[in-house]
Amino acid sequence: DYRIDKADSIRIHLANKYPERVWTHFYGAYYYLWRIYSGEQNTRTDDKFYLNLDKTLALLEKNRSGEYSYDEIHDYTLYYSLLARHALFEHSIIRSLFYLQDCLKYLKMSFGHEDEYEAFYLTSGIYNYCVAYAVEKYPVFSAVEVIFPAADKQKGLVQLLKINSSEDIILSIESAYFLLKIYNELEKNYEFAHYYASGLVEKYPENLYYRYFLFEISIELEDFQSAIFHGKKIKLAAENNPALSRTQRRYFVEKVDEVLKDIHIKKSGKKIKSSD
Repeated sequence: DYRIDKADSIRIHLANKYPERVWTHFYGAYYYLWRIYSGEQNTRTDDKFYLNLDKTLALLEKNRSGEYSYDEIHDYTLYYSLLARHALFEHSIIRSLFYLQDCLKYLKMSFGHEDEYEAFYLTSGIYNYCVAYAVEKYPVFSAVEVIFPAADKQKGLVQLLKINSSEDIILSIESAYFLLKIYNELEKNYEFAHYYASGLVEKYPENLYYRYFLFEISIELEDFQSAIFHGKKIKLAAENNPALSRTQRRYFVEKVDEVLKDIHIKKSGKKIKSSD
């Protein structure tokens, strides 16, 4: 329900009660990443994001002994993938590729073991799709094929679809999120993107970030009435959510208003006005 105050309370509770557990600090990293996604990217949130990941890495290294377990392989992969996600959010493709290269050691250990550890379907799916897409879309990245194992876009989508039906709620949501991003931003298949965005909004109707995707996708599909509906819902939820900071509230309201004021219905040529 986008209650960032509750999420912060959980973060503090975990940090106080379980400071030596890796997932305590992964939770903290995710918490600050969501704040960054919600318009609060600044030196403090960036530093806190990196600090939590530094703590996860320190604990992973501290607890290492013998052969890597599947849990350890997954956690190292997640560590580097979160760094890559943050870099991509800042549009730093080169930095994200460096993180992916660091992640490769652990990805290679996981390939072929998806049936034994289902979380690997998520990481393998993202790897297969994204690396194959980069090589296909940007010829300059063909050099990565020398460094990275061969990747297959279709195989990646199949793997993400498989984990999307997992009973593990985190894996299911993460796969839906990546399928949404892939179909919306890379494949430009807005019908499929709408399907995954709708599913996420149905589960979490007050999640402004997910609903904003649905708002954008409705515009791409020229379903302007739905876009207006979702735009109003975002503004109403932002204005009435006491957990949001003034910066977050303004971020969502201004993003919606900026898009709504520029929408033109192509067939009629009438401009749709934003309403409060």
